[in-house]
Amino acid sequence: MKVLIEKLKYFLEQKINLILPLFIVITLFLEYKRIYGNPYGAFFSIQQYFYKINLNFLNSNHFIFNYFTSGEHFSRVNILEFIFILVLVLSYIIYYFSKGIEKRLLQFCFSIFFINSAVRLVFAVTFPIRNLKIEFGTLIHLLIVAFWTLFFYLIISILTKDEIVKTYKYRLLNEYTKFNLKRANKAQRVFHLIFDACFAILVTSNLVMILPIKSLRWLSNIIGEQYVITLLLLVCITFYYIVFELIFKSTPAKFLTQTKVVSLTGQPITSGQIIAKSFSRRLPFNPLSFLTEQLGWHDSLSKTTVVQLARQGKHGSWYWLIIPFFIGLFAIFFYGTLYLRKYENFKIGENNYNNQKYDIERKLNKISEFDFITLSETNNRFSSNHYLKVGFIGKDSIDCYKINDSYLANSLQKADQYYGGYYNGLEVVTLSKQDLNNAICESYDFDGEFSDCGLKLLENKRAVRIKKIESLNEPTIDLDRVSFEQKRNGDYGFTIRLSNTDNRIVIENIKTDNKDILFTTTFPYSGSDSYNKEKYSIVGSGLEPKQAIIFKLQIKDTLTEQRFIYSLELEGRYTKTLKLVKSL
Repeated sequence: MKVLIEKLKYFLEQKINLILPLFIVITLFLEYKRIYGNPYGAFFSIQQYFYKINLNFLNSNHFIFNYFTSGEHFSRVNILEFIFILVLVLSYIIYYFSKGIEKRLLQFCFSIFFINSAVRLVFAVTFPIRNLKIEFGTLIHLLIVAFWTLFFYLIISILTKDEIVKTYKYRLLNEYTKFNLKRANKAQRVFHLIFDACFAILVTSNLVMILPIKSLRWLSNIIGEQYVITLLLLVCITFYYIVFELIFKSTPAKFLTQTKVVSLTGQPITSGQIIAKSFSRRLPFNPLSFLTEQLGWHDSLSKTTVVQLARQGKHGSWYWLIIPFFIGLFAIFFYGTLYLRKYENFKIGENNYNNQKYDIERKLNKISEFDFITLSETNNRFSSNHYLKVGFIGKDSIDCYKINDSYLANSLQKADQYYGGYYNGLEVVTLSKQDLNNAICESYDFDGEFSDCGLKLLENKRAVRIKKIESLNEPTIDLDRVSFEQKRNGDYGFTIRLSNTDNRIVIENIKTDNKDILFTTTFPYSGSDSYNKEKYSIVGSGLEPKQAIIFKLQIKDTLTEQRFIYSLELEGRYTKTLKLVKSL
C-alpha cells in the first residue's frame, strides 16, 4: 500500500500542471449541474461519488441563496460554497501566472477539500457499523471517499514540498539557544485563532448531522442537553488541530499566512508535542497568555511555536485586497436572498389573499343565516380571531351573534343548533352592509400587511377585517399548494394539496382538456388514505411547473349531499386560483 501511494504521489507531482486545471474545470461543471441539472438523473448518481464540499456553517439557512432556475420554487445555493468555488478558481489563476510560486490559496482550498472529505470518510466508515451490515454500494462509496481523502492529502503534500523557514541573524528566545527562526507575529496568531475556530465549528456542525440521534440523547441525559454541543465543539476543535498539524504541520489559516508549527528544541516536531499543543489550547484564558508572555501557554507547555516561511510570490498584504471583495459579494448574496425570500412570501401571500378576497366577496353577495364570519385584527398576525354567526338579514343591515369559536371547532356537533336558530344568550352586533364592505381589505403590500382598512367593532377599538366566511350550505375548501417534482426520466410529477377543515367533502372527479395529464389518485377520493384526514393530496404527471392549465373539480358535500364544481387555475409561478363555479 505504501509503495502504491508513493507511485500515485509521484504521478500527481509529475502531472500537477494538468491535474489542477482539470480538477477545477470538473468542479465548476459539477457545481453547474448541481444547480441546473436534474437531481434525479443518471449524472447525479455519478456526481455524488465524486466529492461534496459542505460549507453550511452551523447548518443555518442564512447562508442559503435562493436562485430562480426552472420549476416551482427557488434553487438553493450555499453562499459560502459559491464563494469558495470562486476562491478556488482565483487561486489557480494566481498559481498559473506566478509560474507555480504563489500557492498559499491553493493550499488553503485543498485543505478545506481535505477536511470535508475526511468528515465524509468518518460517516462512510461509521454508517455500516451503525447498521451492522456492509452492502456492495456502501463499500464502493467508502473506497471512493477514501480515495478522494488520499488525493487531497497528496495534493497538499506536493504543494507544501520544499518550503523554507525564515531565519534571523539573532536569537529570539534566550532559553532555547538553538532557536533562531522568525516566529509568527501576534496579528497572524490572532488570525489563526479566529479563522481556524470558524472552520472547526464548521466541522462540528457537519459531524452533528451524521451522529446517531440515540447517542446524542444518551449524551444529553448524562451531561445535560445544554452542554452537548459545547462538548462536541471542544472535541472537534481539538482533533481538527491534531489532524492538520500532525499531518501537515499547518492548518488552513496557517496556509494563508505561510506559517507552520515547529519544535523549539531544534529537533523535528513529534506527534506527542502536537497532541500536547492541541489539548493545552483548551486551557481557560489560553489565548490571553500571548498578550503577557513571549510564549503562550500552549506553546510553552508543548515546546512548540509557529514560525514564518520564506515568502514565495506576492507579499501577504496583497491578499487583503481580496477580503473586501468577497465581503461585498457575500453581502450581495446575503441581502439578495433575504429579498428573494421576502418576495416569494409576498407573491404567495398576495395570491392567497386574492383567492380569499374573491371568496369573501362572493359569499357576501349571497349571505344567509347559515353563514359564519371570522374576523382578524387588520395588521396583527398574532391576534386571536373573533367569530360572528349571521342572524337576521335586513335590507341595509345584518344582525350577527358573537360566538366563542368558529363552527368548525365543533362543526357537526352544533350544526342542528345553528340550523334551528339557537341564539339565546348570545350578544347581538348590528352591522351595515357598508361596514362589511369596509372590512374587506383591497390590497396586500410587500411587508405582508394590508392597506388602511377594517372595521372598529371590538372593545379594544382596533380595526378588524373579514378573514373568511364559512357556510353550512357549502364546504370550506382551501388550496394549500401545488408542488412539482422532477423524475429520473426528466418528466414532472405534481401534487395538488387541498384542505377541508370541517372534513365533509369527497372529490368525485377532476377533468382537464390536456390529455397528457394523468392522475395516480383514484376517484372518488375522500382523503382517508392521507396522513391527515383534513388534507387531500391529488397526485399526477404530465404537467410542467410554468404551464397554464385549468382543472375542473367535482366535489360532493357529505353534510348536505349537494355537489359543486370548482375551477382550479394555474398560470405561472404564483398564480393559483380555486373558485366555486356552480352547484349541481
